[in-house]
Amino acid sequence: MEEYQNTLAYRFAKFATKLNYSFLPPEVIDATKSYILDWFGCAVGGLDVPSTQIILRTARELNGRNDATVLGSGDKMEPTLAAMVNGTMSHALEMDDDHRTMCGHPGVAVIPAALAMSEKMGLNGKEFIEAVIVGYEMIIRTGTSFLGRAYFAGWHPTSICGVFGAAASAAKALGLNEEQTGMAYSLAGSMSSGPLEYPLTDAYAKRFHPGNAARNGVLAAMMARDGFTGPWNIFDGIYGWLNIHCEKVAELDSNGKPVLRKICNPDYLCDALGERYDLLTNSFKVHSGGRFAATSIDACLEIVEKYHIQPEEVKEIRVGACDFTNRVHFSEGCRQPKTIPAAQFSLPFQLAMVILHSDVSVKRYTEENLNDPRVMEIMNKVLNFVDPEAEAAYPKHYIAMVTIRLKNGTEQKARVEYPKGDPENKPTTEELHNKFRDLAGLTLSAERVERLLEALIHIEGVENVRTLTALSVN
Repeated sequence: MEEYQNTLAYRFAKFATKLNYSFLPPEVIDATKSYILDWFGCAVGGLDVPSTQIILRTARELNGRNDATVLGSGDKMEPTLAAMVNGTMSHALEMDDDHRTMCGHPGVAVIPAALAMSEKMGLNGKEFIEAVIVGYEMIIRTGTSFLGRAYFAGWHPTSICGVFGAAASAAKALGLNEEQTGMAYSLAGSMSSGPLEYPLTDAYAKRFHPGNAARNGVLAAMMARDGFTGPWNIFDGIYGWLNIHCEKVAELDSNGKPVLRKICNPDYLCDALGERYDLLTNSFKVHSGGRFAATSIDACLEIVEKYHIQPEEVKEIRVGACDFTNRVHFSEGCRQPKTIPAAQFSLPFQLAMVILHSDVSVKRYTEENLNDPRVMEIMNKVLNFVDPEAEAAYPKHYIAMVTIRLKNGTEQKARVEYPKGDPENKPTTEELHNKFRDLAGLTLSAERVERLLEALIHIEGVENVRTLTALSVN
């Protein structure tokens, strides 16, 4: 055995190249089909968002080929650009899937890359599913290797891990061998980026993170196909990706000498690979907004609906959650958000939507609501604190405790451990299909939405994925 065959990159590449639809567990196929369907809705629905239109204009200027499709618009582009636009677009509405222990969003980085290369290669539905599965396993496992601490090192896992997931999907779609596939991962490591500054601003940068990861993953696979090389120990080397990006904590060793302890577990990447599919623990969103807000939103909804709370009755809303929820969803720019991107990460805004409308859907993120005095009044009543139980549970799950204190002195409380959309609290097939209709219907005609939905439900029978991209345009 060659030395490089002991590396994590080669071991994962061996799994990926051998993965075949014929031996996949039915539950893995069904889950993957649901993620693909959910992603298509998020992508098509995000076409008219301003950030999408900006990156689409940029891509049109750079474009020189027509191998892949931008969903919704129908633009034909070379694969890296199509993946970039579709990845950015599908993250714009903050309705895309996510994974708790990975602390990120698999679909928006993986599926655009898989789709672009599958379309270029003329793959069928089963082959497309294979490419998506290896990408999901890669992004989830690399993210989970940080033990929930990538955020605290200043990185957005969707972006820094997404490039590996995208490279894995693109390499599978291209039909690369084990050595080429391993090199695709290695090259992806040189394109991994995504600083966590975005929650502190009202910029579009977060939406670009999965698009950039998808683009770079496709590029890495194409370079590896053509013979470009990188280090085999990209994951497990002394100066490898995981050691460089993980959180470091200063400690004293047994001799009293200061050392840096690295918080990560490289072995997780290939742990029970092919035996355990981590994509089965992925989650769907039913509310629009940052993922860490979901449990607080559900808890507030439970109180409002159970006790028929009226806006004028509310004196105070207290939210207890993990440290990171407090850092992100209550940052200075989220207290009184001025823009839609800021509102998507504002728990005060989202809880105001619950109190006023019992709903935190895409349609609530409007300039009218941002400037509504009633919304501002309720946002000022929201207080937050780090709850010890929630902090201890992170990142396995994101517990939230919400207390609404009324002006008459009474208090109503709710605790949510698993929000709607988590594997432990799954949405029904009908709910997922209705979510798809709502999102895709923002761009496509009702007739087109139903035709695309039907094709996605039976995606394993699609002879060429170009059928799906053609149906994604009016």
